[in-house]
Amino acid sequence: MSEDFYTIKIGSMYYRITSDEDADYVNQIAKRANELLAEVKSKHSGLSDAAAAVLALLNVLDQCHHLEHKDSGVYQQLAECQQQLAQVEAERLRLREELWELKKDLLYYRNLCEVYEERLSNISLNLGASASKASGKRSNTSPLDEMQQTFADMEVYDSKTK
Repeated sequence: MSEDFYTIKIGSMYYRITSDEDADYVNQIAKRANELLAEVKSKHSGLSDAAAAVLALLNVLDQCHHLEHKDSGVYQQLAECQQQLAQVEAERLRLREELWELKKDLLYYRNLCEVYEERLSNISLNLGASASKASGKRSNTSPLDEMQQTFADMEVYDSKTK
């Protein structure tokens, strides 16, 4: 960007300055400088223009220092937030991997259950066919069904053995 020349009035003095900024920006800065000078002169009426300018400069530097201090606190908070975000993201990825492993385990055990259910069904059918051949008649219950007990059956058995 090219530098342009501007003539501005601050206090009772005219200054010719160069700036990369546009004329509106330069005029706003000059207006703010005049406001600061007027503020200092209103509080300290006997000051010369040079002394008022120095006091205004000190006030502006003080404000800048306080803002920089606040900014450093904000940057520190930002760094802490970014660190926390990184930790949360790492935890999210860890949980995602854990979920994936659990899904794989669930699929494995579902398939395993299907295999065992199929085997049990085949065993039940084979035992039922063997029992029917041996007795010569067909039973409505499978041998596995006859082996199953209810809690009531178990209580009766426990009372007989005592």
